[in-house]
Amino acid sequence: MEAHSPLPKVMKVTAAHIWKEVQQLNPWLASEAGLEALGTVLPERWRLISAEYQQPAGALYVDVLGTTGEGDTLVIEAQLRQSDHDHLGKLITYSAIYQAAAAVWIVGDARPEHQMAVNALNQAGSTDYFLVKIEGVRVQDSPPAPLLTLITGPAIELKRAGEAKASLTTRGVGTYLAVAALIREGEWSTYGDVARAGGGPGGAARAVAQAAARLPDFPAPHRVLGKGGVIASGWRDHQSGGPEECRTQLEAEGVHFEDGRADPKRHVTWETLRKRTQQAAPA
Repeated sequence: MEAHSPLPKVMKVTAAHIWKEVQQLNPWLASEAGLEALGTVLPERWRLISAEYQQPAGALYVDVLGTTGEGDTLVIEAQLRQSDHDHLGKLITYSAIYQAAAAVWIVGDARPEHQMAVNALNQAGSTDYFLVKIEGVRVQDSPPAPLLTLITGPAIELKRAGEAKASLTTRGVGTYLAVAALIREGEWSTYGDVARAGGGPGGAARAVAQAAARLPDFPAPHRVLGKGGVIASGWRDHQSGGPEECRTQLEAEGVHFEDGRADPKRHVTWETLRKRTQQAAPA
């Protein structure tokens, strides 16, 4: 009978075994490898296209500040060991300072009460909070590889549906369509600008994005982009046109792009849109 070699031994190690301090972890989180690892545990909506570490936040520094494909801001607070109240407080504070659309708390181990706290935050506000465990895995004597596991996060689809329903019920989708109609050829604005000019509540930008993607009568949806003039990788209109179609239409109108962002000189802010709305209103 043929003898078989024993299977290699797979072991898990703590995050502190890989990084001695969080200042060593943060550069990895903001690197291409770190962003790829985060992308395996976060919903596609929150996958980052860029990130920087140790960014100022009042008298402190946020561990990682990232930008999604839709131009939204995501903050990351990391610790190598067990979760504690201090880091939870920092996460909430940084989210408020940067008006983050999402926040990720990365811990070596999560205490049950902190899982409950993250769940409560997701039920209470418009920011999406995620609790992620970080550890390492090694095969035999190989160097350990980082391993991320999602512990808890928002009920994504239910939360978005609730926000969209609340926003559209409160303001009426017609308000956002009327505002979007005031973005002229050769100009662009953002979902947030349209929502704010229309008087929508926090989180209404998502409702505007859904309307632009689904409603046939949404005027020139290619002129409404993500924060900073970014065309989201999942951009589409009601005819299923993708991000390439969006850029093609804008460039045909004279809007140039640099590093994936629309010309800021062509950006129409919410203040300008609100003025146009007031001027268009009947006397």
